[in-house]
Parts: sequence; structure tokens; C-alpha cells
Amino acid sequence: MLSAAVGLEGKRRAPATEESIMVSWPTRAALGGAAILATAALASAGTSSHSGMHHQMQAGQSHGQGQAMSSHMSHDGAAKDAREMVQFPPDMQTHFLGNMRDHLQTLNEIVDALARDDYAAASKVATERLSLDSPSAAGCKPQSMHQASRPPENRSQKPMTMEDMMETYMPEAMRGIGLSMHTAASEFAKVAMTQDRAGAMTALSHVTQNCVSCHSSYRLR
Repeated sequence: MLSAAVGLEGKRRAPATEESIMVSWPTRAALGGAAILATAALASAGTSSHSGMHHQMQAGQSHGQGQAMSSHMSHDGAAKDAREMVQFPPDMQTHFLGNMRDHLQTLNEIVDALARDDYAAASKVATERLSLDSPSAAGCKPQSMHQASRPPENRSQKPMTMEDMMETYMPEAMRGIGLSMHTAASEFAKVAMTQDRAGAMTALSHVTQNCVSCHSSYRLR
């Protein structure tokens, strides 16, 4: 219909008369209206088609994203946790996890003390609760150190102490990381007393590096 309208407009026009004007004007108007309607119909169809394609693309993208996410979750599920599983007796596991939470609380208190430039408090907290001489370090010390500090009659005493359990059930490499962490905490306590902020922060990072290494290598659950 558009081509017909264009063809009519392109023809040589005869001299206009009153009759021809009366006849041609409605005809042109009709043809022009038809052309407009046809153009509108095509535009509407194109818009509808484009809208439909847009919705399909959106749906496809959502579906693709869903599949990608599902695949990612499936992959993560397959390789969920590559850390070594450490099996502890229930009582030991409860004690051990509580010990880890106390380590975290201790580190938080140290950071808070350093933020206030209270180096003495930071050193004191590290010495009492995280250093090699603190109670929490007992299970990480070599067996020879436990035997030397324990009376002979108590070495085979039952039930097992927590130190005995850690010697029995904790992987040697895991205990080595723990020993290194407590040793680093002792060193931090000394450096903190110098009131050297940069030195203290560096020493503290040596403590937390061991925490990260242990948690990245082992798990209990």
C-alpha cells in the first residue's frame, strides 16, 4: 500500500480542475491515511516483535545466569572444602573451639589496646592469654616438654588430660602451627613494650599469619 501511494504521488499530475480537486483530495487523503495506518501497523508489529525478543532475551539471560549459578554452586559443592578434617573426641572439640574463640577475643583486645596506644595493656593480654607461657599453649608444646613438667605417676593417668588428647589427636603439623603462633605472641609481647607502633603491628601480623595458616589447612566439621 505504501508503494501504491508513492506511485500515485510520482505520476505526472494533470492541471487541476474543480472536479479533479474534489475527486483527488479524498482519494489522496484515503491513500495517505491508509499509508499512515500501514506504517503504524508495521511499527506496532515491530515493537511487539522487539518487545517479545527483548523478553525472550531477558528470560534467556536469567535462565543462563541461573544455570551458571547452579553450575557454580554445584562445582563449589563438589570441591566444597579441601581442608584436612581433624577428628577430635566431643569433649576435646568443645574445648578446642572455645580456645579458638578466646584467641579471637584476645586478638581483638590487643588491637583495641594498640589503637589507644596502650602498649602495656597489649603486652599484658598477649602474655597472659596467648604467649608460649599461657595456659592455652600447653597442648601445642612438644611432648617432651609435657613429660618434663609432669610427674611420672601422672603420665599414664586416666582420664586423659586435654594436653594428652591434643598430643594424641592433633596432627603434628597442626600443633607446629599452633606452637609457632604462641611463640610469635610471646615475641609480640616483648616488642609492644618498646612502644614502637610499626614494630608492634608487624609482630602482631606474625601471630595472625599463623592463625590464617591453621584455619586454611584444617577443619573440625
